[in-house]
Order: sequence, then structure tokens, then C-alpha cells
Amino acid sequence: MREGRLWGRGALPFFLLLLCALMLSCCSQPQSQPEEHPVEEPPSTEEDEKAILEATEEAIAGIEVETELEEHLLARFECELGEVDVEGNRATLEAHVSNADLPTALSEALGEFSDNEDIISSLGELYREGTDEELTDAFLDVLYGHVDECEDVVETDVTLRYTKRENEWTLDESSLEQFVAAAYAGLEY
Repeated sequence: MREGRLWGRGALPFFLLLLCALMLSCCSQPQSQPEEHPVEEPPSTEEDEKAILEATEEAIAGIEVETELEEHLLARFECELGEVDVEGNRATLEAHVSNADLPTALSEALGEFSDNEDIISSLGELYREGTDEELTDAFLDVLYGHVDECEDVVETDVTLRYTKRENEWTLDESSLEQFVAAAYAGLEY
């Protein structure tokens, strides 16, 4: 029996963890400012570059795969981080993301369900006499086979955009969405 859900909790905690780690870890030391004139001073570029890069590396390294589905979908996920560019209270970090061509693997798995009479017959039998779990397991076995055997790789460059407010760097939501899409090689989930 497989643990976890097919699409439920799988990917969301993974990327919420990434977002939270980036938001909490990209903090720099508070800057001293006069009480009467709360003017934010320009950030220390070198320190901020280092903080953003380290926090992003830690967040990616700390990704926890919680389900068997995630294990297969993210087995070949890789991310290379480039240079951090800080301009005032805005920063960007280039990321090169790659993974197996998951949309093609899913398409091939679905094609096998419609083309292979043996699979159609066994799934029909499971549908009539088995449990939902058994039917899901049979589907996942075929999907995992295609994902694991997929030789094609999708590579995507993503620009992660950060904004610094009150001495805290925050990853832009659209950047996170682009990163998630790249991590899953464009697979719509």
C-alpha cells in the first residue's frame, strides 16, 4: 500500500517550506536609523547577496520529499544557482532548473492505458472488484515506470525576484510559481 495522497499534500508542503525558509532565512542585521527620521539606508550589497544565496541553497537542500509520488517526480530534479544582483531593496537570483520531462512521461503513461489491452483489462477488473487504493496503485506503477525510464530532460532558467522590506528579504510569489513549474518540468498539477 502506498502512503500519502496522489496529488493532495504532495507538492504544496515542499514549496511552502521553500517559501518560508527563504522568507525567514534572508534576514540581515537590523540597520541603525535615527528615531525621528526613519529613512531606510541602502542595503549592504555583499552581505545581502550572501544572505540570499545561502538561504536559497539551504531551502533547496532542505526540501523534504514526503510521498512516493514526489520521490519519483523529483528524483532527477536539479537546481544550479547563479549570481545574485542587489539593487537597493530589490534583488534577483538566476536559477537553472532541470528535471525529467514529466509531461511527456505522463502522456506516455496515459497512452499506455488507452493502447494496452492487458492494462485496460486489469484496470477494468480492479475497477469492478478491487478497491480505489488498488486501482490507484496500478495507475501509479505504470506512471512511475514511465517517469523513472524517461531519458529526456527539461531545463528552465528562472529569475527569482526578492524585495527587502523592514530588513527582510522576501521572495516574490510569481518567482516561486515559476520555480515550482520549472521543478516539475512544466507538469500541470
